[in-house]
Amino acid sequence: MKLSRTRFEQFLNIEAAGGGVFYNKENAIAFIYDSPGTLQVFKQLLIKEKCMWPERLTFHEDRCTDPRILPDDTIIFCKDRGGNENYQIHAILPDGKEVILSTDKNAKHMPGFVGKLHFYFSANMEDKTRFDIFRFEIPIKTNSEFELIQKTEPGVIVIPRSESPSGKRLASVFAKSNMDSDIYIYDFKFKESENVSKNVKGSKLARFYPWEFLDEDRLIVTSDLDREFMNLGILNVSANRITWLEEDHWDTTNVLYHRETDQLVYVKNEDGITKIYLVKEFSKKNDFSPVELPLPDMGNILAGDYRSWTKSICFSHDGSQLLFSFSSGKLNPNLWLLNVKEKTLEKVTFAGTAGLSEKDFVSAELHHFESFDGLKIPYFLYVPQDQQNKPVPCILMIHGGPEAQITPSFNKIIQFFVSEGYAVATPNIRGSAGYGKTYLSLDDKEKRMDSIRDIRELARHLKQNEPRIDGKRLAIYGGSYGGFAVLASITEYPDLWKAAVDIVGISNFVTFLKNTAPWRRRFREAEYGSLENDYEVLVSISPIHKVDRIKTPLLIIQGDNDERVPLSEAIQIYEKLSERNVPVELLRFHDEGHGIAKRKNQIVAYRKIIDFLDKYVKEE
Repeated sequence: MKLSRTRFEQFLNIEAAGGGVFYNKENAIAFIYDSPGTLQVFKQLLIKEKCMWPERLTFHEDRCTDPRILPDDTIIFCKDRGGNENYQIHAILPDGKEVILSTDKNAKHMPGFVGKLHFYFSANMEDKTRFDIFRFEIPIKTNSEFELIQKTEPGVIVIPRSESPSGKRLASVFAKSNMDSDIYIYDFKFKESENVSKNVKGSKLARFYPWEFLDEDRLIVTSDLDREFMNLGILNVSANRITWLEEDHWDTTNVLYHRETDQLVYVKNEDGITKIYLVKEFSKKNDFSPVELPLPDMGNILAGDYRSWTKSICFSHDGSQLLFSFSSGKLNPNLWLLNVKEKTLEKVTFAGTAGLSEKDFVSAELHHFESFDGLKIPYFLYVPQDQQNKPVPCILMIHGGPEAQITPSFNKIIQFFVSEGYAVATPNIRGSAGYGKTYLSLDDKEKRMDSIRDIRELARHLKQNEPRIDGKRLAIYGGSYGGFAVLASITEYPDLWKAAVDIVGISNFVTFLKNTAPWRRRFREAEYGSLENDYEVLVSISPIHKVDRIKTPLLIIQGDNDERVPLSEAIQIYEKLSERNVPVELLRFHDEGHGIAKRKNQIVAYRKIIDFLDKYVKEE
């Protein structure tokens, strides 16, 4: 069945807005919006009872992301080229002039936070394996130069996070792996840096994340030290002690502290659903008594990365309102304002749905299945509304990461697949985030293939227990690590699948680690195993060495500029399968990187995907 162009493009033209931050001198916000076909920076006045169209501020072919606003209303944002993720730091000055602040186009620059007198960031300019900490003086000028604050060590992702109230100390997170991160405090007077979390955890493996200085000696943090989940606490630096503020249940994923009003807001991920809590007079109370705040729907406050936005929620300057990026199963991503006192909600951006409405979308159903070893695995299931009492084909969609989590927030690709008569199952297989650090570690190194067994068990579970799904017509789909999971699934269990779609996936862990961006190698080796110590494991789990088992028709989609999973991963598996005459197609994009970011390319890619699936899965 060939789709009409109008119906096909409706879903791909559903818009998204998020990453909002408040101006200082105007009643307005800056935010990211993809209405031009790529993410760009926009401005929206907040005027009640008056419909105001947003003003577009950036006009680049490539995405412009992750805005921040300085005290004089200068806007800082990131821009890469062709999806290469070598983010450059740009500024829109108060007079409207745009300037590039970074100087090395081959380096990755990661904005940190805006202090009283400085804007902080990290970058791998001197050594591509190492992120050092830098800062610009505020106000920014056309000829502003940055200052090197601290050199770090290779293979660690470093983000400056907070200044102490006096501005004399800087707290940064140093992430060594998905299971191990530390807090370093840099003292500007003595020009020294100290790992303050190590003084608390010793040799234990644990994550520490700094959010805000409560005063010169105490930090509001999240950590999983001696716990399963990332929980909220106060780290007393001089006493080398952490005081926990909540029980060890579900991850706290975001924390805001408004010093002037002494309000604390924190966000919880409870089984994939966002909950948000407020504590008034936080520093004065002896008891921790949070109050849950309302959200527009059962969904998610959307936190991304530098490809979109890292700031998902923020206080207004007077602390009376919260601005947050939100979506749910039926609500596409937009920005909302929450009045903290009145507990009222207002949508303030209007990213469109291309003529579709809520009745055209399907909400996720949360289910669990028992895997091969008895482990309970959660998954979300989307089923077409009009099945006409006939079981439908199903796409198993595997998320990337692997230390990530798929949630039931709005996903236009899922909604598109469902509208075309496919059910979609999205599991959080072992190794996913959000379910505790034991669950997170269950796929490390030699345990890697256990996560692929989870996928097999989900396929069997759907066949045996879900009458709405035709278990003989299953497809598997995934991107990045999910792309590896696709390739591994069709090598290990080729009889389960009618078709497979691999988007920027790993086919050979040895070549992947050799060719991925230098700054990522050590971080990824902590998860997958190192070339030096785990070479045989890496070989054994690489689908490239088992291509003789593959018989499933495979579509591969790859961006030429991918620094995470290089183009060579796609080419080698494509060539091997072509030699064996397995049905395989490779679709490349010269102006994309790790994923398909531009809408014009998404239209090409997903037309190809749906035609491919219809050929091998739906049309028998």
